[in-house]
Amino acid sequence: RGTDPFSHAATAEPLGTPRDSTGAIVVYPIAGNPGFMSPLSDDRGPYIATNNTIRSQVTLNAHVDVELVKGLVFKTVFGTNIYNYRTGQFYDSSSLEEQSLKQTVATINTGNTRFYNWDNILSYTKSIGDHSFTITGLTSYTRRNVDSLLASGTGLAFSSQLFYNLAGTSTTGRTITSGFLQANTMSYAGRINYGYKGRYLLTLTERVDGASLLSAGHKWAGFPTVAAAWRISDESFMEHVNAVTNLKLRASYGWTGNSGIAVYGTQTALMTQNMGFENSAAQAYVISSLIGNQDVKWELSKTANIGIDADLLKSRISLSLDIYNTNTSRILLLRSLPPSLGVGSVYQNVGNTRNRGIELGMTTRNIDNRSFKWSTTWSFMSNQEKITGLINGKNIIATSGPETNSLLLGHAVHSFYVYKKLGIWQTSEADKAAALSYGGTPFKPGDIRLADINHDGKISQDSDYSYIGQAAPKWSLGLQNTFVYKNFDLTIYAIVRWGQMIKADFLGRYNPTGQGDNGPGYFQYWTPQHATNDYPEPNSTKPITAYPGYLSLIYVDGSYAKLKTATLGYTVPASMLKKAFMSNLRAYVTCNNIFVKAKSHLIKDYDPERGGSEDAPLTRQLVFGLNVGF
Repeated sequence: RGTDPFSHAATAEPLGTPRDSTGAIVVYPIAGNPGFMSPLSDDRGPYIATNNTIRSQVTLNAHVDVELVKGLVFKTVFGTNIYNYRTGQFYDSSSLEEQSLKQTVATINTGNTRFYNWDNILSYTKSIGDHSFTITGLTSYTRRNVDSLLASGTGLAFSSQLFYNLAGTSTTGRTITSGFLQANTMSYAGRINYGYKGRYLLTLTERVDGASLLSAGHKWAGFPTVAAAWRISDESFMEHVNAVTNLKLRASYGWTGNSGIAVYGTQTALMTQNMGFENSAAQAYVISSLIGNQDVKWELSKTANIGIDADLLKSRISLSLDIYNTNTSRILLLRSLPPSLGVGSVYQNVGNTRNRGIELGMTTRNIDNRSFKWSTTWSFMSNQEKITGLINGKNIIATSGPETNSLLLGHAVHSFYVYKKLGIWQTSEADKAAALSYGGTPFKPGDIRLADINHDGKISQDSDYSYIGQAAPKWSLGLQNTFVYKNFDLTIYAIVRWGQMIKADFLGRYNPTGQGDNGPGYFQYWTPQHATNDYPEPNSTKPITAYPGYLSLIYVDGSYAKLKTATLGYTVPASMLKKAFMSNLRAYVTCNNIFVKAKSHLIKDYDPERGGSEDAPLTRQLVFGLNVGF
């Protein structure tokens, strides 16, 4: 696993010499630019960059079922998952990873995780006439232990040793860290299921959970649930409604909880730090950047759900519809703190949210005969999330990275907070531009046009940063078509994600000086002769960071439609396999990430499913497979 060269390749100047006369890769291919390293640098041999991980995982489960008396069953289940890994890394001083410090680094990182789960379930089932009961009691215990060890060194004498000889690194460049984590949960639950004539169903549940991650005195919480269902299709008045084979109405209301914070996240830790007094080394202790909080409670969510399931026209059409409303209180988040406090962050119950949404699923058997079948599955989801309350009733504006880490009342948790880009100031708007200023300097044609949120004629972060969008789509759609013709089958799957904003890192590659890094070729920048609303006017003496509101350039509508997957297969008839002693034989080819169409022209050559990141490009894959059964 190597360092991703995507950003290097995307910004490489096309005027360099990638290889010399012998075919060897040139590390610095741009004459006169020793700061740019070739994206091919790590491909020069096996001792330039190595990132290798060995993993082993063992999962064991055992259970015992005993019927104590008729209808009374006791079941105990014990499971364990043991996971070990070793990651070894070596980076030569001329590798992409070390392009800044230019030192040779060797590292070994090991970890051992043990997870244990023990459940005990006691269940009693009884039927009396048209009435049926099932009463269930449950205890559940989990424990997770993690040991870790990291050793690293610089200045390895022989690159061929990679990370296998850390003793060969410089004694002044070695670091060793180790750690241990443990987290436990304990749960008790009781449930009553009641049914009358199989048509009227009722479920009552009470669950109590304890989590060691939370603060003392707040580790336990209860979560009741009630659910009811009515199988309408079993009623006598539906007997002659032949178009409906199944119709079920259901409703539920219940509580769930979240305790998902870092292990020991409620505690303040002391961290070691190396210091020096004249020529003598000394070790100091400093408070960790994460400050403890002894008032961290369970995050609680109360959800009401109404749903309906239906099979129509002899099950040619199957429908499932859910409408829900979730109110979450005491949201658990890692909150950044002002630098003046001397610490970085704290876990807190910061506020409340509301989620309202609809989920719709439908499967249709469009054609269903002996030689040809065609079925279609639709899935639609729309969710509206907004923060309904925060500490002190005010927005929480992050001191570090406010653009992505702030919490805004009335908007989703993962929202973007930055200048709102309206386009580029045009020549015909010179007077309007001059009426607006940034730091005392009026805007002019060719500058980024920013929204003056408070209408004071001055652009500033304190007054004019605003909500511009959210990371989650407003709605999403999935569509799958499956065709079967005799022994051939074809499945095509497409998705649509609409209404989300993405932070597209590569859009910040625009360099108005025309020097240094390159950028995507389709970037349209403004000139008096070429009006555009994409990018500001170039200036050989003005880097992009000198443009007021330059951060707004990288936030863009990330809506897209995508042909995600297509699979074509052929199953050999069973009659042809008997002599080969095979029960089945199927060959197939699958293509992934076939085609994508983005709403914004700014990301026309980018796959928005990536979410804006440059570090993990999605690849188009062609997979050939063979399934054989004996």
